[in-house]
Amino acid sequence: MGERRDERGITMSFKKDAIKKLSEKPKSLSKHADVVKDAVIAQLKKFCEQNEEFAQAVVQSAGTAGECLENVVSGCGNSLSDVEAYSKAVAFWFPGAKISFAIKLDLGDGGTSNQVEAEFTEVQAAAPVSGDVPASAPVVESAPAKHRIVLDLGDLL
Repeated sequence: MGERRDERGITMSFKKDAIKKLSEKPKSLSKHADVVKDAVIAQLKKFCEQNEEFAQAVVQSAGTAGECLENVVSGCGNSLSDVEAYSKAVAFWFPGAKISFAIKLDLGDGGTSNQVEAEFTEVQAAAPVSGDVPASAPVVESAPAKHRIVLDLGDLL
């Protein structure tokens, strides 16, 4: 499934044809469909790259990119989330298909603060880590000794 062969028996992919089909400029779009067009089409192309069977569904469908986009925005009112837009777009080409969506916070450090925060546990310090931190200040530390954070709310105010 998801594989086809040319007259010489060489395996051909649907991905290239699916991306070409999605790249065809729609004749006319509503203002809402035009707004989501670039993001939705770009994501559909990524899905085609990720999954040969999805690419095959796009190629073999009688639908067009314009029809897909109009379907995505139908009934959206004044707002449409990314998850809803991509879900409707995928379902247009492959009914019953689902997407999974992950979103993470990055504070400008490549996401390492998320990892550090998850690894650290709070421990009561027996003695101050530095001279200007009171002994009662909580110390947050992880298993590796190189990671140590000392927090004193007075320093933040």
